[in-house]
Amino acid sequence: MADPYRPDFYVAANIIGWTGDIDGDSFTVYFADSCGNPPRTVRIGTADQIVVQFGHITQKHECPFNEGREEVGESFSYSVYNEGGRMHEAVLGDPGVSKLAAGQNVKKSDHNVFHDSRGKFNPVTKGSVDRLAQVITRCKELKTRYTDKPGFDAWCIKNWGRKLG
Repeated sequence: MADPYRPDFYVAANIIGWTGDIDGDSFTVYFADSCGNPPRTVRIGTADQIVVQFGHITQKHECPFNEGREEVGESFSYSVYNEGGRMHEAVLGDPGVSKLAAGQNVKKSDHNVFHDSRGKFNPVTKGSVDRLAQVITRCKELKTRYTDKPGFDAWCIKNWGRKLG
């Protein structure tokens, strides 16, 4: 069984950017890779699409169950974009996959947003990578939202009035 904390994935070479105040200690660091070299692919219609693994490490959050390493996701259609001053992570939904398989253009509305950040996405730079990489050794645990689901659900109901996925 693979290590759920994914030390093979959460490495400086996979950092793609951050949200939050990089000069403080509450920024979130985002990671992605192409599942190896050569990259792993999946055939959609008549074209091979590169499979991307993605995840992030959250240092501080109003919900303590959301602090730590995110479970690593995988998709051939992962995207990150800023809108309204906030970063959104998305993958293609079924209509978008069908369009892609048929060779049609895919629109932003064909994506399913699965994570809305609290801030704007900033791409990694040579000048920021060392600062961002400090999070890897500082936050080595999986988010407790995955290891204590009943506690996470109870916290969400109490503070937000609903369960989250």
